[in-house]
Amino acid sequence: MNQILSTVPVIILLISILVDQLMGEPKNSLHPVAFIGKAIEKADPIFRHLKPEKFGGLIMVLFLTSAIVIFVLAIQYISAIYIFLYMAISAIMLKFSFSLRSMKDHVIPIIESIENGNLDEARRKTSMIVRRDTSALDSHLLCSAAIETIAEGFVDGVTGPLFYYPFLGVAGSFIQRIINTFDSMIGYRDERNLRFGWFAAKSDTVLNFIPARLGAFFIWTASRMRGHKTYFRSIFAEASKTESRNGGWPMGSMAVSLRVKLEKKGHYVLGNTSRTPDTEDVREALTIYMLAFWLYAIIFLIPVTILVFLTINSIIPLFI
Repeated sequence: MNQILSTVPVIILLISILVDQLMGEPKNSLHPVAFIGKAIEKADPIFRHLKPEKFGGLIMVLFLTSAIVIFVLAIQYISAIYIFLYMAISAIMLKFSFSLRSMKDHVIPIIESIENGNLDEARRKTSMIVRRDTSALDSHLLCSAAIETIAEGFVDGVTGPLFYYPFLGVAGSFIQRIINTFDSMIGYRDERNLRFGWFAAKSDTVLNFIPARLGAFFIWTASRMRGHKTYFRSIFAEASKTESRNGGWPMGSMAVSLRVKLEKKGHYVLGNTSRTPDTEDVREALTIYMLAFWLYAIIFLIPVTILVFLTINSIIPLFI
């Protein structure tokens, strides 16, 4: 019986991946992550008045995260009256915690604009997925920005949230996504957010510590399967070149794998080479991204999900 029930979390995972591939992301106004962002915006001025600022930021993160997780668990509990309803709703909610297909949807138009010689359009589209000023970037720097986004997005949008699914279920994936959203909104080192966003930034760093390194490994493994002959130890030197303790791992792995120079002016240069990336490198990065995901799912996610479920169900009877 346990063996049969152990397939339920895996089925939920597979359905969520299928939904992602078939439907992609809903309109921003309908996406739960957008609602989370709006909730953070509304709560910000309320909690920012609390002193000290670090305390206010901590309370806001804990309060909103707890409220959202309770909501997710409540929906799952209500839907559990029918197993198929439970699986369907859980799969849809899990899908909202990660983003796979949308990377291609964002990056392909950038590639096409560059290849058509429309750099202004490429800069505008690139500005939608990166924080840096894209107004003066040439085609190589635009390609670099796209590849960096693909690599970092593999952790923030895929390995990060899904890493917690086997251990904490859909709620665990949502916790990571919520913290990541907090970090993207208030986790800056500027005067306004240095103290208030401290807890959000630190939490994001902690939660992504293992996923970032797993992401780097699977990017490298996928690249090896694609015929890129590189050594994993080369990634260690590149990973330390960024301000982020985690971001350098997937980006460094992609730079080493593609043998290209990834550069953010005034911040970092990754890859022990002078070769600048072109649109073919961006396409290859997308291919590696998808292959890395399937390797991650087959080698890590599915086996660990089954193992954790069976372990928990073998331990519970000992306390009953």
